[in-house]
Amino acid sequence: MFSDKEPHEQKKIELNKKHIQDGFHLRGIATLPNKSNVACGTLSVREIPYNVDWLIFYIPMGALATAYDVGGYPFSKDIADHIVWMVTIEKWLYNIADHVFKHIDFKLGLIGLEVSGDAYSSEIASDGIPDIREMGYLIEGKDKDTLEFLPANWFNRETDIFD
Repeated sequence: MFSDKEPHEQKKIELNKKHIQDGFHLRGIATLPNKSNVACGTLSVREIPYNVDWLIFYIPMGALATAYDVGGYPFSKDIADHIVWMVTIEKWLYNIADHVFKHIDFKLGLIGLEVSGDAYSSEIASDGIPDIREMGYLIEGKDKDTLEFLPANWFNRETDIFD
């Protein structure tokens, strides 16, 4: 349901399992690492033929552009202009996923631009995670209690996400 009110003027709801199960598209405000408040959304998608459920959390590029200099990403040719904000956002999203993982088991998480459905846990189980990654992969760690993150690396970044 869309509203003609600004996000801070809208009625706040307490997120619950039923919202996700019923496929609600929830919209809200997220506070990014640089303390900027931006629009965000959460929705669930069920892929019936694959018996796969996706829980998607996203920030629209237009909203991200109000907080970081995203320039023409993803269409600009010089990826070096984007490394700093991309690594910052990847780490922030990993921290959110890690919090979720502590409460809800999941087999695979993906971080990147429009990545839901680009990889499946069954593919990862049989083929492994690619050496060159266009998106970040979140998988259960060897001890089953930790979430391992293998970040996107297609652009040969110099920065380690956990520095």
